[in-house]
Amino acid sequence: GIRQSLLLFHNGPGEYCGVPLREVQRVEQIMVDDIEIRSNQKVIRYRDGILPVFALEEVANVARIAECTSLVVIIFEIGGREFGLLAVPPLGVVEEHLAIDDRTLRQPGIAGSAIIHQRTTMIVDIVEFIRTISPAWFSPEQALPAPKPGGKGIILLVEDSTFFRTQVRRFIEEEGYVVLEAEDGRAAWDLLTADP
Repeated sequence: GIRQSLLLFHNGPGEYCGVPLREVQRVEQIMVDDIEIRSNQKVIRYRDGILPVFALEEVANVARIAECTSLVVIIFEIGGREFGLLAVPPLGVVEEHLAIDDRTLRQPGIAGSAIIHQRTTMIVDIVEFIRTISPAWFSPEQALPAPKPGGKGIILLVEDSTFFRTQVRRFIEEEGYVVLEAEDGRAAWDLLTADP
């Protein structure tokens, strides 16, 4: 697998979660009382405006977020809009080669799981999470970044973890390349030698 940096956090009691650190814009600590409901949407006052915030349980089959007086908001920007994911401290960061199981706990918003510090940790796919909960945020052309006209070429991406392949593919496509995916060397060879 690829060496990956994850921001680690808690959701419900005993539920350990992680999200790729490079997707995180910033982290803010808030009091539960800071959360307001506007038009059926949880929001917090943030900088000069309001920021929509969500909990994992709104998409994934996980426990309700633990009841604490203070929470953490992990802030992301996707599709040109900012939003926050509610999390329970403490936070941590891990950087290591992770073996992602992308089958056992796979569900909308959860790409899979990994064993981190001897604990089963759910890996959050934040793009899938926000697409599931707020599809209206995305215009059809943002479903996936389309290769730019006269793009830079084609890249063959070989990675056995579906999770990491998806993560890396998004970044490569954003740079204007067309991506061919293969999960191992044999599949890559078949792609390269297939009749056009």
